[in-house]
Amino acid sequence: MIYDNYRNLLSHNTVLASENFLDIGNEKSSVFEIRNGCPYINLLPFLNKSKIVVPQFLSKAKKIVRNSKQMENILKKS
Repeated sequence: MIYDNYRNLLSHNTVLASENFLDIGNEKSSVFEIRNGCPYINLLPFLNKSKIVVPQFLSKAKKIVRNSKQMENILKKS
């Protein structure tokens, strides 16, 4: 029941497509960039950005979740 009702398909089925890359990046890298025509996700800038935005999200999470389409769909399944 937990698996069917609550798993996040986006995070549980995450796979990088061919010719898409993860890189460590550096402090000055952007989170997402194109190199040689290929998309890269730079992990260090992603981590640094996450440290800023996750606390902001969590401070508003109850309101965001309560009003979300995802929560509406979850409640329909229970």
